Amino acid sequence: VLERVVESTSVYAMSFIVFFVLSTHWQFCGNTIDDVYKIIVSTFAFIFLFNLCKKFQLHPKVAPVLQMFGRESLAIYILQFRLTEFKIDDINNFDTLNPFILFVLLMFAAIILCCICCVVSKVVCTNNIIGQLLFGKSALRQRDA
Repeated sequence: VLERVVESTSVYAMSFIVFFVLSTHWQFCGNTIDDVYKIIVSTFAFIFLFNLCKKFQLHPKVAPVLQMFGRESLAIYILQFRLTEFKIDDINNFDTLNPFILFVLLMFAAIILCCICCVVSKVVCTNNIIGQLLFGKSALRQRDA
C-alpha cells in the first residue's frame, strides 16, 4: 500500500517540489528542529529519486554501479566519516555559489566518495577477520552472494 502511495503521480510531483524548495536551506544551527528538517528533506529526496529511477531505464553501465552502492551501503556509511575528515580552509566560498551548482558539485563528489568507499571495502574484506570486525561480512560470504 505504501509503495503505491509513493509511486502515485501526485506524491511524485509534491516530493519534487518540496525537495527542491526545502533543500535550499543551507544554514543549519544543529538543533532538534534542524534534525527533523534534514529527515523531512531526505525523505522527500528519497521519494523523488525512487520515482525518478522507476520511470527511466538506466544506462547499462549505471545500474550495476547503483546496485554496488546498495550492496556496500554499510561500508559507505562507515567509511564516509573517515574519508571526509579533511578540512577546507576557505569553506565560506561555497556560500556564494548558486545552490544548483553546489548541488551538482556535491553530487559528483558523493559519487566519487562512494566509489572510493566501495574499493576500500573490497580491499579490507579480502581479510576475513578484519572484514567481519569492520563491516560484518567476510570474503567467503561475499562470494556466495
